Amino acid sequence: MRWLERLASPQPAAKSCWAVDVGSSGVRAVLLKRRGRRVRLINWKEVTWERDLPGPPAPEQVSRALAELTGGRKISSEIVAAAVPIHQVFVKSLVVPFTRSFQIRQVIASEAELHIPYPLEEVVFDFWPLEELEGGKTRVMTMAVRKELLAGHIELLQGAGINPSVVGVDFLGSAAALAQAEAIDEAEAIILVEVGTSHTAVAFFLEGRIKFMRSFIWGGDTISQALMKEFGCSFAEAERIKASALVGPAEERVLAGLGPALEEMGGELTRTIYAASSQSFGPPPSRLILADTAGIPGLKEFLASRTGLEVSVPQLLKGVAVKKSKLSFPFSAWSCLGLALNQLHPGGQRVNFRSGEFSLKGAGGAVRRRLWLAGVEAAALAAVLLVFLLGRIKAEEKKSLELQNKIQAILQQTSTPAAQIISGLEHIQMEEKLKQAQRDIKEYRRLETISALEILREMSRLVPAEIPIQVVELDITPDRVRLKGRTNNYGSVEAVREALSRSPYFQGEIDPGGMRTRRRGGELVTVEFDYLIPVHPPEI
Repeated sequence: MRWLERLASPQPAAKSCWAVDVGSSGVRAVLLKRRGRRVRLINWKEVTWERDLPGPPAPEQVSRALAELTGGRKISSEIVAAAVPIHQVFVKSLVVPFTRSFQIRQVIASEAELHIPYPLEEVVFDFWPLEELEGGKTRVMTMAVRKELLAGHIELLQGAGINPSVVGVDFLGSAAALAQAEAIDEAEAIILVEVGTSHTAVAFFLEGRIKFMRSFIWGGDTISQALMKEFGCSFAEAERIKASALVGPAEERVLAGLGPALEEMGGELTRTIYAASSQSFGPPPSRLILADTAGIPGLKEFLASRTGLEVSVPQLLKGVAVKKSKLSFPFSAWSCLGLALNQLHPGGQRVNFRSGEFSLKGAGGAVRRRLWLAGVEAAALAAVLLVFLLGRIKAEEKKSLELQNKIQAILQQTSTPAAQIISGLEHIQMEEKLKQAQRDIKEYRRLETISALEILREMSRLVPAEIPIQVVELDITPDRVRLKGRTNNYGSVEAVREALSRSPYFQGEIDPGGMRTRRRGGELVTVEFDYLIPVHPPEI
């Protein structure tokens, strides 16, 4: 069933991928290509806008930015990937009574039904396995998104000529980028904290894999609203203060005004760490990796003080080959980079909400590519078989020609150009040569004409088609044929013997060997026979 599991599994690793991410302050796209295990950044694009109010952008604003991003051209590669934000996704770790992916996929919806606050027909599920448990069970990380949200996101992208065959989760892209940039010790417990515009996502890594995920409402907008209250300014002005806080003269006042907001974030993070440690049955985390895409002043120092952990910032583009002209890669596109990486590496911790309901619509190109590759492989196999058959035919023709040449040479050696009167000892020697030549000719004729193929044809011709025979063993040598088989009654066994005895190839007594019978319910079901059939070539 492994082949069935491969067919039911998510899309395999690709060699090139465009990843597109829609955020609260801009849209980004990254193109990666893979050669072996080497990954290269080919291109990246970003279109941003000024924000006057907190919250998500208007669809019209996103559409304009996407049109500017693509420049009116269709974005295409082996895979085009997009993502929905983690705070729009339901995340749950579940234990299912199967270990095969296709079996888990059949039951994942019913297993997750109790944890999703929407009817099953209104959501799309996907998952990846976390670990195999005893008793043929598997712990899986399940993700679900509402079909309405997913369809709206895809429609927005398609309006700009972007038709993704993969729609994943943005935070899983960040986790993939972290795995590429950091050497994660499998014995080490690590926390990844990604702070976005309106939400913060937290992942707990143990043994190099995600064991726990959570998102909560707290982000750059929370800080901007705290600054609005402290300075009595507009949201746009608070955004500018936040961006320049650590270099401007108001640094102390800014940091003082952020205290309550940072404490709120610290409380949520502490609860998340406790929950992750208890559910993952692992040690407490030893360090924290902060991906602050919102640019919050003083956040790194606050988290180090509050958690007591070593806090570090991931290195952008580590492990990715980059041209010098691409070194200005923005940190805001980090999760977009990881989303593309997730498609270039086999396995991985990823989901694709288009693998089910939306896959036929979005993955048509991938299906056509797979069919094309299958056709090429079939044509190559047919060509190899044709070459092999032609080689065998030529070899048989060469062998037959060599036999004919030998026969012709013997005839030429023993024949005289004209009739001559020979007497005495010369006559006797010539007669012996002729007899020897006749024996040689018979032997070569026998080698040329009698073969296993000829014997099979003769047996197929002689045995009546209406006699049911199951051949158990067929051993052919130059002197005899051993035929072991099964039929339905003794009459059929005798009919086979009589049919074979009529052939000029099978001259002599056919040794019936031993016969056995099998009965079921007192009735004869099978007769097993073992014939030794002498082989004699027809006289020339």
